[in-house]
Amino acid sequence: MTKESVKTVLKKIFTYDNLSIFFAFAIITVFALILVNQFVLNNSNSRSFNNYYGTDCRVMNISSKSDTFVLDPEKIEGNFSLSRPSGTIMIKDYSLDSVRLFYGKGDYPVPPITEGSFFSDEQLLSDEKLCVVGKIAADRNCTEENGVKYYNYNGYSYRVIGICGEKRASDLDICVFLNWGGYYATASDYAGSFMIDGISTSDIDNAFFSFVEMMNEVQENDYDVSCKIEEYEPLIRVIDPVTEMVYLFSGVSILFLTMLTAFFFVGKREKQIAIKKLIGFSASHITFELTGRFVAVSCLGYVFGLAVLAILNTTESFSSSDIGYFASITPSSVALSLAIIIILAILISVVPVIKTFKTDTSSALR
Repeated sequence: MTKESVKTVLKKIFTYDNLSIFFAFAIITVFALILVNQFVLNNSNSRSFNNYYGTDCRVMNISSKSDTFVLDPEKIEGNFSLSRPSGTIMIKDYSLDSVRLFYGKGDYPVPPITEGSFFSDEQLLSDEKLCVVGKIAADRNCTEENGVKYYNYNGYSYRVIGICGEKRASDLDICVFLNWGGYYATASDYAGSFMIDGISTSDIDNAFFSFVEMMNEVQENDYDVSCKIEEYEPLIRVIDPVTEMVYLFSGVSILFLTMLTAFFFVGKREKQIAIKKLIGFSASHITFELTGRFVAVSCLGYVFGLAVLAILNTTESFSSSDIGYFASITPSSVALSLAIIIILAILISVVPVIKTFKTDTSSALR
């Protein structure tokens, strides 16, 4: 291939309309990933996305003015985890830690551990104050003495036995789990919301009904204790409403500009379309050819957008930001967002192609 022919090919590839479509879909890739991840998030039972509680967990709110009432989690039957939120917050506020007391029995979900270990059965009920903390909580709020980290809560120091978290930024980064026995070694207040979680719905239901039965027996003997079932709304990291409107406006604006570019893309080829009509090419053939080219350029822009996001996600500042968090790249998000890109590219390009095909051939050839 000669130098001149290479220049000709490059000129055909790097045209204004091709580059506009390429970069437009690279940006649209971000919005497609955010849309897909929000959909998956809202339909997921993944604890890493909802403050480490399953979406089917059960909540009991206990009110107690009794000096004798003691909540003994060992009497609850089944496989489950029992926790009491204390200062639990919406995850969008990264300035505070999400602290909860924790007890587990049998087979129950535990967070991924990056350093150390989670509580053993003995440590859960041990009088020693122990904790497992998220990566951010460990860096920000822990002190160190003789190589051992401690987390201070309500004036007491809890020895850190493990650090939890995922490879990417998640809610677990600011979670703090305190062992049940260590906390209640110096506390006796059982009033508050208790959450029962488990690996399966049947495990959760079995433990929940056992908990209800146990509390009914307590209330029969102690009128100062009452409990009621509460609805659980997962506390997830959310997009700020103003930011959401900015994303929506930006996405719609880019789509509109991309549609104008599509008309320009097809308009430049109006004479080619007219000639092919005269030769006898069908509307479906011409539509397939131009739409296929438009989709190909769009997919290249999509791959470029993914590559840029993947590189940026290697930096901690970007990965913990809203865009880095909500536009995370996973196999499912890539597959679904690619489908969205292809559908959008087809819809955007088909309309101008059909419109141009229906125009008068003689006027196009002038």
